[in-house]
Amino acid sequence: MHARRQLTLVDFTVAHLVLPAAGILRADRRMRKEHQDKLLYGVKHWNQWRNGHHWFASIDLSQAILRTDIPGIDLRDANLAGADFRGISLNNADLRDACLEGANFEGACLVGCDLRGALLDGANFKKADLEGARLELPDLLDTTLKRADRYSSPRTKNTSLRKANFAGANLQSITAEKILAEMSNFAGANFRNADLTSANFRGANLNGANCVESNLQGAILDHATLVKTDLSRANISNCSVYGISAWDIVVVDANQDNLAITPRGSDPIVTDNIELAQFMYLLLNNKKVRSVIDTISTKLVLILGRFTEERMSILNELRTYIRSIGCIPVLCDFEKPGNRDLTETIVTLAHLSRAVIADLTEARAVAHELSATIPHLPSVRFQPICATSDIEYAMFEHFRNYQWVLPTLYYDSLPQLKAQLADSGLFVQSHAESTTS
Repeated sequence: MHARRQLTLVDFTVAHLVLPAAGILRADRRMRKEHQDKLLYGVKHWNQWRNGHHWFASIDLSQAILRTDIPGIDLRDANLAGADFRGISLNNADLRDACLEGANFEGACLVGCDLRGALLDGANFKKADLEGARLELPDLLDTTLKRADRYSSPRTKNTSLRKANFAGANLQSITAEKILAEMSNFAGANFRNADLTSANFRGANLNGANCVESNLQGAILDHATLVKTDLSRANISNCSVYGISAWDIVVVDANQDNLAITPRGSDPIVTDNIELAQFMYLLLNNKKVRSVIDTISTKLVLILGRFTEERMSILNELRTYIRSIGCIPVLCDFEKPGNRDLTETIVTLAHLSRAVIADLTEARAVAHELSATIPHLPSVRFQPICATSDIEYAMFEHFRNYQWVLPTLYYDSLPQLKAQLADSGLFVQSHAESTTS
């Protein structure tokens, strides 16, 4: 005789195990007790019994509380809704077509688990380890699966994990083609090298997720949030990104071809940059935003310089003068030579401006920014100014070769500077600008 494993119902608190087919077969107490005893013998005996009786018994372990490891267990087609698997090992378990609605796998190990066709809606996999798990489409020709329609949610051939919690879960190298993961929480999850082809992440939280080298080709990311998500070397080509919220994401060497920014079913508009996608849609569909952009590009005047305390009065009066002629002054006052982040900000503002006024007094403060902008912005007029007590720095002579750099205006006082600016033509609108104002 086999030695009986010393487990108690503290380890397995089983709600009930019933025969299938209500209305065809009714489970009596003796049969329920037999099924319960089989589980208590351990995984080896359970699997042997299931192999010989799979078509005769439908397993119902809903609301069960399991507190011992069950690696490799065969729970195909089982009803495990609301079951508690927290912290235990189910490595390499067979959970194909199982119902796991609302089940709790927090901190559990499911490495190599087969979850194809499973129903995981509302389940909790927080900080669970699912490395190498299979969640892709099930084999519909597999005759060992009943594919029963006895659960509370409509069954589908796709593995479903809607509104599930995978926060901090390890999903490295999983295969999850065409999973249904709408509104699920994957914050901080590890999807490294995962196959998520054509997955549906509509409205999902992917904040801080590690998607390095993952394959999201053709995935639906509509209304998903991706804040500080790492998509380095990932494939997100042909994704639908309508309504996406993407901030501070990492897309180094990512494939971003053909991202659809319009709702599915409408005429497609595609772009090749996920960070640009949300901005493009905003421009295309919001007249007020387009008006703001037009206003900025025709009225913004960027002022660069190092304005010491004794010269701040000149700065303030210059800003007042620019406002008086209908323009919008933006000041960048340098206390020290620009660093990389500041230079990038200046370049961005310069691209949006109709004109740049650069004070060459104490020119070391603006020399780097002028080198980063003047050669690349022929549509922006640059007006150098300089106090008569100082002179242009030597290298500035090079910029005179650019037609959009106007002659330097030397000034002793603000009235003198204002008069020179009025005569310089800096604020004269072109015909194109006047028609859009």
